[in-house]
Amino acid sequence: MNSKPRISIIIFVDSLNPALSDTIKGYARQTCVLSTFELIVIDFKLSRDFSAEVEKICQLTDNNLNIKYFRHESNSRSVRNNFGVTQATADLVVFISGDFIPQPGFIEAHLQFHQAHPEPQLVGIGSGFSPKSQRKKSKFLAWQEDSGSLFGVRLNEKDPVLPKNFFYVANASIKKEFFLSVGMFDEDFPYDAWDDFEISMRLAQHGMKSLYVPEAIAIHNHLLTLSERRKRIEWAGESAAILKSKYPDYHIPIRSPWKQLIKSYINLLVYGVTRNSKYQVNYWERTLEAAFTRGYLRGCQALDISRN
Repeated sequence: MNSKPRISIIIFVDSLNPALSDTIKGYARQTCVLSTFELIVIDFKLSRDFSAEVEKICQLTDNNLNIKYFRHESNSRSVRNNFGVTQATADLVVFISGDFIPQPGFIEAHLQFHQAHPEPQLVGIGSGFSPKSQRKKSKFLAWQEDSGSLFGVRLNEKDPVLPKNFFYVANASIKKEFFLSVGMFDEDFPYDAWDDFEISMRLAQHGMKSLYVPEAIAIHNHLLTLSERRKRIEWAGESAAILKSKYPDYHIPIRSPWKQLIKSYINLLVYGVTRNSKYQVNYWERTLEAAFTRGYLRGCQALDISRN
């Protein structure tokens, strides 16, 4: 336990979906020796307190599971992930969501990837699959996953094609020195959106290349609903305005939110009559697009910047 871990796992606990206990149990079942890694869990101090459950899981492993559990005052993902990096003692870090349950070979896969790719700029991207039981309960969740809308890439494909500069904080490993060389996450982003995209732009400028790590599998334990996703997409719109204020030349396409809402309700009515899933998907798409635009316009107004 006193030796330096080879990899630091930085876990951001989402206050809207604090599904942490099963996640920690997943790390206790890793194929590698538990002293190989450390867990840095950053929770929001006003959300559910998991400290007792974390302690119980540690006791089940004879306290061989190295966990640092923090109750942070900020609900910002960028702030908490930055804090996690300052607590990390390993040369390699993994950013992962608290609702991603790692499968047994998860840590070993990320370690082997970086052993095979010692170049500083190489980043490992792992997957996140929704459980079949949740996909059956929610057609919306299944569509989000299958369309690639959830993470920007169809991660449930056998061999997903990643843009070379793809980076997300749900399941990604990176050399800490390379991460720090571009500065940390921009803490002007208050929500769980666009903070990882913004840093990917800086990482790409320094030669980052992302590669898929197929064995770094995690189960995404989050029964996502349209209502919750709409709220998150609206936050994403506000975050996009922040990005626009920092990168004025970056184009963010938007359309009238009212037109999109009207189209969404028309598609919902048609779906109600025909039960054709095409119209249901159109309803979801238009609803989320309207939410993004609302957030973006509100953000532009707050920052006093042009929407174009």
